[in-house]
This record gives sequence, C-alpha cells and structure tokens, in this order.
Amino acid sequence: MRLKFEKRSEPSRFMVYATPVGAVVLTMIVGAIVFSLIGYNGPGAVYQVFIAPLTLSYKWGDIAVKASPLILIGVGLAVGNRAAIWNIGAEGQYVVGALAGTGIGLLTQNATGIWILPLMLVAGIIGGAVWGAVPAWLRTQFNVNETLSSLMLTYVAIHLMNYLVTGPWKDPSGFSFPQTPLVTADQSLPIIVPGTEVHLGVAITLLIAVVMWLLMTRSVFGFQIRVVGNSSGDFFNFTFGFMRRSFDFVCNAAFHISRQFTPRKMAEHRNVPRAEYQANHAQRQNCIGRATSFLGLLVAF
Repeated sequence: MRLKFEKRSEPSRFMVYATPVGAVVLTMIVGAIVFSLIGYNGPGAVYQVFIAPLTLSYKWGDIAVKASPLILIGVGLAVGNRAAIWNIGAEGQYVVGALAGTGIGLLTQNATGIWILPLMLVAGIIGGAVWGAVPAWLRTQFNVNETLSSLMLTYVAIHLMNYLVTGPWKDPSGFSFPQTPLVTADQSLPIIVPGTEVHLGVAITLLIAVVMWLLMTRSVFGFQIRVVGNSSGDFFNFTFGFMRRSFDFVCNAAFHISRQFTPRKMAEHRNVPRAEYQANHAQRQNCIGRATSFLGLLVAF
C-alpha cells in the first residue's frame, strides 16, 4: 500500500488553534524534563513560568506590561511576513528605536511639557524604521537577502548601544554602571490602572493590534500586501514593486513604539533595560534583546 501526502487547499481550522496550544504544552513537557535532568524541580519550574503568572492576580499587570512590546513586535513582523519579507533583525531595529527615543529624552532632560513623550515616540519610530529600511534598500537595489542583512545589522545596533551607554550617554552618578540618567515624569507613560504597572502603552498596543487586523483583512492595502507575498517576482515588480521599498519602514515602526512601551520599572526608571546594564556586555548581547525579538517573531506566527 502506497501512501501519498497532499497539501491541503487550506489549513485545517482545528490545527490552526491546536498547533500553538500543542507547541506550548510540548514546551512545558520538554522544559520539565530538562530541568529535572539537571537537578532542579522540573514541574515546579514549569509551574512558576507558565501557570503561576496566570493564577496570581498581582502578576497580571506585569504580564500586560511585558507582553505589550512583544505584541507590537509581532504585529510589525506579521505584516512583513504577509508580504514575504523575512525580517530577523527586529532586535536591532528595537535597539535603534530605543536609542533615538532616549536621545530625545536626554536632550529634554531639563524640560517639561506634554510634548516630550510624543516626541520621544516619534523619534523612536523614525530611528528604528530608518534602520529597518536599510535591509529593504539593499534588497531592492542589490538583491541582498533581507534575512541576512537585517540580522547582521542587529550586531551593529548592539555595539552602538554599548558605546553610548558606556561613553557619551553614561550617567556620571550611576556608580560606573553602563546606564543613562534617570527619566523624568514627562518622559514616562502614565499609569492607567492604579496600584499596578499597567500604563497607557498597553491600551495603545491593543488598539494598534486591532487596527492592523482591520487593515490587513478589510482594506485594499492589506490585499496588496498579500498579493505581493504570494506573487511571482515579475508580477511584483510590475504591479506593486514600490510597496516593498516602504514595507520595512512602515511595519518596523511597531518595534520602536514597543521599545517606548517597555516597562520603566524594569530599568529602575532609567532609559535602558535593567538587564542591559547590570549584566556584562556579552550577556547583554545574547540575552534580553534577542529573546524579545524572537519572542516577537513567535507572536507574529
């Protein structure tokens, strides 16, 4: 008897929902086994990571705040993926967006006004989007694979960050830690749920996710993106070629908004994440930022 596998004309509705659930369950099982093999309480560790944050109400606010940048990164990646643009450099774009917003924060350190925070957000969007436009330009002009170029630019962005937080932007009163000066109240997102860390960025994140879903499923622009992703090269160049030049610029803006939404408490109210100045350079380069970008990739899928 000969078996033949055929591709479905469309994904199974059951598998659409069962696949991510199964992936999480499999992760929990494998994680418990690995922790147990190295001498730790495997089931207990899995419980603390996956179950406890959902059952303990005082952790719900932290989940919302920490999920906010991941959701925004996922939204940006999802739009690019629909257009067959495989951006693996979200971390670098995230970092450069952070640096642009932080630069405005440092320039307005002694200023006050409601205009400061929006200006930081706009600077973050522009800075990171320009960084994301570099692999887009290399792709359209020289046919350089955007997966490789966006990933390589991540290391450039990280070294740029390390230079700034250990050099020109280093806090003179920071006890030699590679960190920037404290942010002010006018440079921080307002808390919307008293007694928690849930800030305005969480609400904006949900709004952006809904707007992008409507844009992708109910608009001509969303249809064009899907056509670009599914079309041949000749049809793409003839019909919607201009769009790919702007996709990375537009979609990566979500990454840089997400950096401004990163919880300030994590950084002890400083402009760089806590793990980025407490750990050494090698640990910073291989831990927090990379986890954020690739978790955002998982959110997109």
